[in-house]
Amino acid sequence: MTTILRLLISTTLLLAVLGQAHAHSKSEITQLITRIRHLPISQKVQETSEFFLGDRTRIGPLGEGKKGKFDRDPLFSFKAFDCTTYVETVMALALSQDLKSFFRNILDIRYRDGIISHQRRNHFTSLDWIPNNAKFLNDITASIGPIKYAHAIIDKKSWYQNMGPQNIRRPDVTEQNFRDLLKEFKNLGKDFKPQKATLPYITLKTLFKNPAHIRKIPHGAIINIVRPNWDLTNSIGTHLNISHQGIAIWNRGKLYYRHASSFPHKIVKDTAFKDYFRKYLDSETLKGINIQEL
Repeated sequence: MTTILRLLISTTLLLAVLGQAHAHSKSEITQLITRIRHLPISQKVQETSEFFLGDRTRIGPLGEGKKGKFDRDPLFSFKAFDCTTYVETVMALALSQDLKSFFRNILDIRYRDGIISHQRRNHFTSLDWIPNNAKFLNDITASIGPIKYAHAIIDKKSWYQNMGPQNIRRPDVTEQNFRDLLKEFKNLGKDFKPQKATLPYITLKTLFKNPAHIRKIPHGAIINIVRPNWDLTNSIGTHLNISHQGIAIWNRGKLYYRHASSFPHKIVKDTAFKDYFRKYLDSETLKGINIQEL
């Protein structure tokens, strides 16, 4: 049995397992949207993010839907998240008046100009996701404390060339068609030029040296974990600035980082902010956080 055929079989089995996982019903989501409709935006973020606490996480749960050429994972899901799709889902729900507006919002958040295409998906947080969501988000990092800037050259062409069979979510295609599809997929980046991505951040050392800065982080803000010019060329073909995303939640005077965790427990959970970030104070790559407000 060839490697690609084994991958096709394992992908089919994975999708079958995922289909058995608990999913929040559209009725539950509609009730949630209705219940929070008139709340302040930070409270909406709290309620929607809390709704999914304890739900499981996995890498790359979303794609371009049933009509996607390369990735037919759903356009949205209420049953599994990675860090970014969790934040996107919370944002879209907080901005919506009903399910119809949620669908429009989730597309606007996930894709440049809301147009469904793998090439237009906001894959890179500092290059695509933050700039293309400027109509929803306000970068407030500089208002929290003294900042530095992270810079990275994002090479989408190299990133696409580093794609492997595991990045194709098409269990319906034959092995030969799969090979052709993968070749086409790797070539999607041929017209992209390397681009410089820049964003402000507050260092962890600054935050822990002066806790007054931590107290200024707003309830419901989006916290992006910054690793300036993080060199992942050997694994994905490019550098990055952002490695993780989550939400700031204040509860009884204590700040928590609410996020879709991949380690050690693959669930959506709250972790005390100081406990989460203290262990990275001497990290060679993780240097600080960028803060966005909805």
